[in-house]
Amino acid sequence: RDPRFDGLPSPTPIVGAAAWNGRVRELWRKSPRIYLLEDFLDANECDRLLTLAAEAALSSARWEVPTSLETDDAVVSRASKRMHRAAYAPESHGEPLVVERFTGSAPGKAIPLKESSYAIIMVFLKDSEPGSD
Repeated sequence: RDPRFDGLPSPTPIVGAAAWNGRVRELWRKSPRIYLLEDFLDANECDRLLTLAAEAALSSARWEVPTSLETDDAVVSRASKRMHRAAYAPESHGEPLVVERFTGSAPGKAIPLKESSYAIIMVFLKDSEPGSD
C-alpha cells in the first residue's frame, strides 16, 4: 500500500504534507461510501482558506482556488496534498480546489456534485449556527 495516498501520517515525511492525526468513521457502507475524517484540517488551515476565499470572492459564495495558489501557498498546498492522499488520488488527477459557502436559507437543498468525479472530499471549514452562513 502506497503511503502517499492513504491520507494517514506517513512513516517517512512527505515534503510539504502535514500529518493528519484524526479518526476515521465509516458512515455509509453502500455506494458511494461516506467517511467522516475528524479534525482533517487544523484551525490554521481552515482560517487560511476562509480568509483567501473572502478576499478573492467578495460577492460570490463560490471560489475556485487557482492552481498556482495550491502549489505556492504552503498552507493551501498542505491541505490540498492531504485531500489527495485521503482520496487515494495523485495530485495530477485532481480537480481544482473549490471553497463554497452554504447558507441555512435553503434547508434540505442538495449540494451539486459532479458525477464524473472519482472521489469528492467535503471539508467544513467552520461551525455555524442554524440559519447563518
